Amino acid sequence: MLKRLLLTILLLAAPALAQKPAAVAPARTPLARLSAMPAQLGSYQRGNLTDFAMTARDPRLGAALGYRSPQGSVGTVYLYDAGRTDIASGGRALVDEQLQSAIADVRQGGQQRGYSVAAEQAASVQGIRCVLFGLRHPQNAPIETGLCVGTSGGLFLKLRLTVGPGAQGMLVEELTTFVRGAGAALD
Repeated sequence: MLKRLLLTILLLAAPALAQKPAAVAPARTPLARLSAMPAQLGSYQRGNLTDFAMTARDPRLGAALGYRSPQGSVGTVYLYDAGRTDIASGGRALVDEQLQSAIADVRQGGQQRGYSVAAEQAASVQGIRCVLFGLRHPQNAPIETGLCVGTSGGLFLKLRLTVGPGAQGMLVEELTTFVRGAGAALD
């Protein structure tokens, strides 16, 4: 009797056991995507990876990966969802919202460090909406920095680049190289 019961159970379970498990989709978290970024983006060398879910205890902030060029330019790639689940379908309005928030961060951060915005210009780099800033400080050399916001794989993509002393006057060129490299690595 027990043998017959076990045989029946095995016969009923056989089709389920024979099925291959469904392929698991690769991790699409900001941290996983940035972890897969290359050691170099053009002349930029990869730096530190920050997981804001751990450091800030806020997964909405995603992750960031820093890069540095031989000329002293510093770039950061941010991927995050800001707590939104509709990024892929949200279109330009969501990107505009994030861009305006990032612009406010640049202005506020500059003021906290004694910088003022001397110039601000909208731009498009590789199809991503950007803003170019010239920042002034009463005691330090002027700083050129660029900020771009778009989307990538259902997440917000923010790129920030501040050119080093060896690249002053080359913000657009440096930002284009950085955005192009980051975009290609994330696609």
